[in-house]
Amino acid sequence: MDLHTKVVHDGVKNASVQVTGRGPFSWTVVVDASELRPVPRDIRIDAVYYAIADKTEVMIGWGDSSGNEYTAPMLPLGGRGRIDFAEVSGLHNIATHSNGDIMIRAYGEGLFTLVLDLSKHTGN
Repeated sequence: MDLHTKVVHDGVKNASVQVTGRGPFSWTVVVDASELRPVPRDIRIDAVYYAIADKTEVMIGWGDSSGNEYTAPMLPLGGRGRIDFAEVSGLHNIATHSNGDIMIRAYGEGLFTLVLDLSKHTGN
């Protein structure tokens, strides 16, 4: 597994995370909610920018606090593009047992780069 994660921005209300790597690998945490400052009670994905090699797919999912490998896959990605969730107020984590972490899994042996734009909710 070859995976590198970089927090590009970590502000009071927003964060951006860049993830680069080469597949394949199983579910791996790329955004640990407890390491963001201030620590959010919830994270929302506002946009995803991605460039993924042919014959490779990256799956995004929410982390699971109940000890399972993941809560549920939520967003399969392949090719190149941008998905902006602003029109629907972002992708919210509605999983019951989630700890708020964001995980990915890669299928295929190609290279990929993702940028996740996040909103952080720190209040009640």
